[in-house]
Amino acid sequence: QSNMEIPVKGFDGCPVEGYQEAVSAAPMPDRIRMFMMPVKQSFTPEVEVEGRWLKATPDEVPDMSAVAYWFSREVNEVLDVPVGIVYCAYGGSRVEGWLPEEVLRGYGTENLDHDHIMQMGRYGRPFMMYNAMLHPLMGYTIKGFLWYQGCSNVGFDEQFVPRMTDMVRIFRAGFGDTQGLLPFYQVEIAPYVYDADASDSESRAARLRAAQHACDDAIPNLATVVTNDLVAPYEKTNIHPARKRPIGERLAWLALNRTYGFSRIACDSPRAVALTLEDGAACIRLEHAERALNRTFEVEGLEMRGRGGAWYPVTSISFNGDTMRLRSEHVAVPAEVRYGWGDFKPGNLANRYGLPLVPFWLKIERQQQ
Repeated sequence: QSNMEIPVKGFDGCPVEGYQEAVSAAPMPDRIRMFMMPVKQSFTPEVEVEGRWLKATPDEVPDMSAVAYWFSREVNEVLDVPVGIVYCAYGGSRVEGWLPEEVLRGYGTENLDHDHIMQMGRYGRPFMMYNAMLHPLMGYTIKGFLWYQGCSNVGFDEQFVPRMTDMVRIFRAGFGDTQGLLPFYQVEIAPYVYDADASDSESRAARLRAAQHACDDAIPNLATVVTNDLVAPYEKTNIHPARKRPIGERLAWLALNRTYGFSRIACDSPRAVALTLEDGAACIRLEHAERALNRTFEVEGLEMRGRGGAWYPVTSISFNGDTMRLRSEHVAVPAEVRYGWGDFKPGNLANRYGLPLVPFWLKIERQQQ
């Protein structure tokens, strides 16, 4: 959650791109306000709310969450109404930190002894952020949730979807959503070298991103923003990439399209949904490609292999509507194709609206005659 926590002014050694523009454009005190929930923990659910409201002024914008600020600006510019954000983030926390103790007890996998919890690193503690930071806010009138978390759940991807499902359900119910449909828009974990000894095939971070996108199908009215096109090579050892404005804007486009009904604002990233073999080429069917992706050469992050072989870059790419046809001069008979699969594997494929392709790893389903 530190990537949601990071303010417009950045962290030490982690600048945020666009600081000057954000501050100089900030005299909007009546259009954007952000409530700052204090970072704290508790063994029991709290009810009192502490904190303060920030106004979008040059003096206070630097302390606002960068992602939430640029989300608010984009939404405000389109809707022309004031936007309020309740900031509630704890850097480094796990999903389990935002679940009630009784729910975690039902899993039977967490050591919930209080003495044990106090010996844990503060970031990884279960249920204590829920008690101290979220529970006091429940019952407040809101329009939806923005969620940028998951780095601390890398390595636990098999648990991620069911626990996110429970968490989203609890969040929605706590804010009076009896139908379970309050919008929930999340962000991929940052591209970063989480394990320097792991190959791309062994990447636990890639599996966690796949689990995040699996939430799109498992949880109603949830969508995930892609980020693997928003990093520079030198950022591979910085878990806080500088480009936060595009993330805030992509979240805003989801809200404007899906929540506020602006259907001409594109918000869906293209997704690979099926891989077949046709005349020796790997053919990938895409959703939300908008009749082809943005490039057929100098493609980054796209690779294929034959059955059990080594991975090689794709060297030929063409499109037929929403089908992508791929070949590699090093692979005679493709069996698998992947894109953006690794801890830090930037890509540059996007649809006609500039929305980036979701990372994937697909195996051949069948051979077309």
